[in-house]
Amino acid sequence: METGEILSIIKEQFDLAFQKKGVELIINKSTEDHWFVADQDKTIQILTNIVNNALQYTPSGKKVTVDIEDHKEYLRFIISDEGIGIDQQDHPYLFERFYRGDKSRDRRTGGIGIGLSIVKALVDAHQGEIIVESELDVGTTFSVTFPK
Repeated sequence: METGEILSIIKEQFDLAFQKKGVELIINKSTEDHWFVADQDKTIQILTNIVNNALQYTPSGKKVTVDIEDHKEYLRFIISDEGIGIDQQDHPYLFERFYRGDKSRDRRTGGIGIGLSIVKALVDAHQGEIIVESELDVGTTFSVTFPK
């Protein structure tokens, strides 16, 4: 699968929502083609969930960035936001079904808490890896790695 096509789909899917909220979406496409083996629909589902979370928890006037790192043995998508961040004590539970670290995050602000558990399962099914780095009031970075 080629990354340019995936990133174009993500950009098209989210451009309007980001504009409406006043959050800048920056997708850094490479001038080169980057190929990796994965299910396209599942990859888009993974990235859509993470980008949607970034949009929900990033205030107006801030930005969300999507980058790619291409290495010999793997390809990594990096989604970084300038959002509210995730408390360190919540990190071990982020991928558990129905876990909601911030009790103010309820169905009115973004679902019931199964999105990241599904993302983790899909990444695992691809024999990939997902890593989260976050700091409260600074932002969050999700790195999703797929083997080639």
